Amino acid sequence: MVVGIIGAGPAGCFLGSKLKWDDSVIFERKRENGIPVQCTGIVTGAAHKILKDIPEEAIVSRIHSFRLRAPNLSFIDINLSKEDLILDRNAFDKYLAQKASDSGAQIRFSHQLKGWNVKKSSDHITSHNPEGRYFRLAFSNGKSEDIDLIVGADGPYSAVARIAGLSDARDVLTGFQARVKTRNPAQNFESGITEVLLGVGEFAWIVPESKSVARIGVVGSKGKERETALEYRELISKYIVLEDQSGPIPLYDPGQRIQQGAIALIGDAAGQVKATTYGGIIYGLNAAQMLGESWQWYDKRFRQEFGKELWISLRMRKAMNKFSKEDYDSLVRIFSAEKNKRVLAGTDRNYPSAIALKLALREPRLWKYGLKALL
Repeated sequence: MVVGIIGAGPAGCFLGSKLKWDDSVIFERKRENGIPVQCTGIVTGAAHKILKDIPEEAIVSRIHSFRLRAPNLSFIDINLSKEDLILDRNAFDKYLAQKASDSGAQIRFSHQLKGWNVKKSSDHITSHNPEGRYFRLAFSNGKSEDIDLIVGADGPYSAVARIAGLSDARDVLTGFQARVKTRNPAQNFESGITEVLLGVGEFAWIVPESKSVARIGVVGSKGKERETALEYRELISKYIVLEDQSGPIPLYDPGQRIQQGAIALIGDAAGQVKATTYGGIIYGLNAAQMLGESWQWYDKRFRQEFGKELWISLRMRKAMNKFSKEDYDSLVRIFSAEKNKRVLAGTDRNYPSAIALKLALREPRLWKYGLKALL
């Protein structure tokens, strides 16, 4: 049996390296993977639990602290118990593609999916496919391919999700980002410190690659792209822009179907992105690993382990979108307490439920902000 994986990004290639129960072919619409870069490329230390051999050439820098900066320009630094990694997404994607190839997966570039027809043959009867149905995929280059199972790992505007009818009412936000360089030493960034700019867009960041180069970006609410673009342009205006890395970001939907019969979705195609910081690499890799281990239990396993976390991140985002600049100023003061800094420093950000619970138990002043998520 052959699994057709549409998309050679991190989730798709990692799945190709982890499939334990059948062969796989990865189809990528671009001529190579890893370009263009449309991602901040920051992952928590949890990445080492999934990938134990990330090559040094795929790591641009390491982050030991993150800085929360309030609208009134006050700030606090949170020293992380485990370093974040800043990835070179081009090198990282190619490393995962090589892992997939080494595991026996075939990768076919310049294959943009147009659609498929469902066929039936006794030659395709398997435990996963008792009716012997298979798919004849059609690509824009005129080629076709017969496969038994389809995995959509093809990003926020997933063709697989659209063709299969799994993309109803999907919200996609715009993440504005540029890789910039300082004009003089007085503008230098602080190496090893990621800065989160509270009250700018829905989420805004400065992620340093070095003292002179950083990735600066802003995400805005749907319908507020114009206002967000103005904030973004103001942020980057004093720097030299080396590369535009803006791109779409899917908003997680608890009602999103991620599996239907012989079709499954992973990563951005499944909206597996947390709404607090709009990071999704770790979730996509975990989804790929779960699907690689079992097609039958993938949906249930992912929802059990990460569904609650993604739902809580949505509720937290709903609350934060109601905060005023004064609220953010107050939050930075509250988080400056050592007991609260310890929670933020030592709790895996991929599990916002743990952060929310620990802070709620230690800091009653936060309850009034949490109530905004319920209103």
